[in-house]
Amino acid sequence: MNQRRAAVPLLVAALVATLGGTSYAVAGHRHDARTAAPAAHHAAKDHVRAGTVTGTMARTEGSPATARQQARPATSARAASVHSLLRGSYLSGSARLSGTTKPVVKNKSLPEITGRSVVGGTLAASPGRWSPMPVQLSYQWYSGNKLLQGATKPTYSPTVKALGAKITVEVTARKRGYRTDTALSSASGKVRAGTITNLKDPAVSGRSKTGQKLTVSTGKWSVSGLDLDYQWYRSGKAVAGATKSTLKLKTTDIGKKFYAVVTAARDGYKQTSATTDNTRPVVK
Repeated sequence: MNQRRAAVPLLVAALVATLGGTSYAVAGHRHDARTAAPAAHHAAKDHVRAGTVTGTMARTEGSPATARQQARPATSARAASVHSLLRGSYLSGSARLSGTTKPVVKNKSLPEITGRSVVGGTLAASPGRWSPMPVQLSYQWYSGNKLLQGATKPTYSPTVKALGAKITVEVTARKRGYRTDTALSSASGKVRAGTITNLKDPAVSGRSKTGQKLTVSTGKWSVSGLDLDYQWYRSGKAVAGATKSTLKLKTTDIGKKFYAVVTAARDGYKQTSATTDNTRPVVK
């Protein structure tokens, strides 16, 4: 460290000599002045005070009066330039030597995940505690070790791609004048298959008469994008091949009652079924 500090005044002298176009002896005030040449030290004095370099220069050849007359007009502009350059260099070097850095936003307690770890469910992230407050927070969700593109909100709904994986969330805290910090939550339980809930039962419409068609509605479900399957039953027994939403009645159906079962399915979800009420007995 002492060697770096000692190098700053020597650099000052070299730059002054080069930019001035002639040789000058410059003595500077340093923390370790033992390396300065005695002759140069007594030839001139420089003072570094609050990052400002001031000094007097004496030419190494000729009389002092001649040196002042020749140096003043030739070097005044250059001296101003050197002064500005060396002031910035000295302050920059001092900052580096001091090792000062921005303070860091610190995490005091880790983020936590709450909610249902199922496909179609909702997981919510509590950001944890940070200091000093206030801070600006951002989120990034992960499925296992895989970053989830676009999952950058405080909540996340697992998709079928996350089925069987554990979910974590990384929270980043930012504050002006501070270095950022991040914290990772503990993992959730493995994502399980979602649940499809029937919100309104399907129903059969049409006349229970031979030659007529019965039609079953889809009902209403909690999940969209479902694949629906149908199965008709006559007097409690499945009708072979009757797997469409409509059924045409035959004379062999007279006196029989019908109902239908609608099954809803989707990838990542447990399939669910709903059953209609019975129709009236079929008449001729």
